[in-house]
Amino acid sequence: MQGQFDEVFVNFLSKRRETRSRLDPSLPATIAYNKESDVKFKAISMDAIEITGIRCYGYVGVFPEEQKLGQWFDVDLTLAIDLHQSGESDRLEDTLNYAEVIQRTKNIVENAKFALVEKLASNLASAMLEFEPVQQVRVRLSKPNAPIPHFRGNITIDITRP
Repeated sequence: MQGQFDEVFVNFLSKRRETRSRLDPSLPATIAYNKESDVKFKAISMDAIEITGIRCYGYVGVFPEEQKLGQWFDVDLTLAIDLHQSGESDRLEDTLNYAEVIQRTKNIVENAKFALVEKLASNLASAMLEFEPVQQVRVRLSKPNAPIPHFRGNITIDITRP
């Protein structure tokens, strides 16, 4: 039953996108649907590298204490990149160096001074798009200990940038 619903939902989204793309030719005609997270990710026919569980200590938040004392953040990245050449050559030069991505992510989170995690997520996305082979990025930025009374969950910002 769930599979049928997913297929119907993907068809609905595709038809809706086709209609929108006729009205605005700059929009892509099709999208992909990620059932696992219920989030649309338009990496059409594109390989991806996923880097998850990047834990960083940063100073982002609306309260002065957050910007002074800091807190932990968790970052997950999905980087759309053509992996064909590196899959054939087996050479690091033909792909994205994960260590550089992780180091840049940590540097940004550790040095950012923003009020909103949305701004931090947007900056992370922009930085990932600066890596030459990255064509699209999805950033999931979680704030596991948000200072909200009687709340023990996570706050997660999920953005995709072309």
